[in-house]
Amino acid sequence: ATMVLTPRFSVLDSLGDYAEVRRLLVFGTRVSVWLSCFISQCLILLGPAFIGRWMGVPFQNISSPVLIILALPLPLFLAHSVSARVLYGIGRVRPFATTTAICAILNLGLSLFLVQHWGIAGVAVGTAIPCLVQVLVIACIVCRATELPLWRFFQQAYLAPLCGATVATLIWLGILIFFALDSYLSILCAGIIGLGLNLALALLFDRELSQRVRGKVKVLRHQQDH
Repeated sequence: ATMVLTPRFSVLDSLGDYAEVRRLLVFGTRVSVWLSCFISQCLILLGPAFIGRWMGVPFQNISSPVLIILALPLPLFLAHSVSARVLYGIGRVRPFATTTAICAILNLGLSLFLVQHWGIAGVAVGTAIPCLVQVLVIACIVCRATELPLWRFFQQAYLAPLCGATVATLIWLGILIFFALDSYLSILCAGIIGLGLNLALALLFDRELSQRVRGKVKVLRHQQDH
C-alpha cells in the first residue's frame, strides 16, 4: 500500500519541498505503525487459537512460540516501508539496497547458528533480530537524507501508536478472558472487538489522524447531500 507514495515523494523532491516530505514521512509511518500493531496483536492474541482450531493442539503448541517471536518486531518492520518509499522517491536507493542485503546475510547466518541450539524458534529469532537492525539503520538513513532528527522521527511517528497499542493489548487481553476461542466464529468476533478497540484508541491518541478522518467524513456527507 505504501508503494503509491513513491511518486509523491519524487514530486516533492523535484519541487524542493522537504518540509512536506518530512511531514508525509512522519504521518505515513505513524499510520503504518497503527495498522501493523493491530496485525501483530491479532497474530499474538488470536493466532495460536486459530492454528489450534485449524491444525490441532499439538501443532499449536509447536508453532505458537515461533509465531509470537516473528510477530513482535512486525509493527516496526512494516512501518519502515514508508522510509523505503522516501529513499526510492528521492533517489537514495543504494544505501537502502546495501542495508537490505547485509541484513539478509545476517538473517541467514543467525538462523543457521541458532537453529542448532533452539530449533525452529532459533530461526525465528534469527529473522527477528535482523528485522530490528534494518529498521534502525533505515531510519537513520532516511532521517539523514531528509534532515529530520532521529529522536523527533521516533517520537512523532512511533510513540503514540506504540502507547496506544500497549493500552489496546491490555484491554483486549482483559476482554479475551471471557472468550472461549474454540471456534472460527468466536475468533472472528474477538478480532472485530479488537479492531474496534484499536480504531477508537487511534482516533483518541492521534489528533492528526482524527482530524483527517473527520474531514473525510464531512466530504462524504457533503457529496451525499448533493
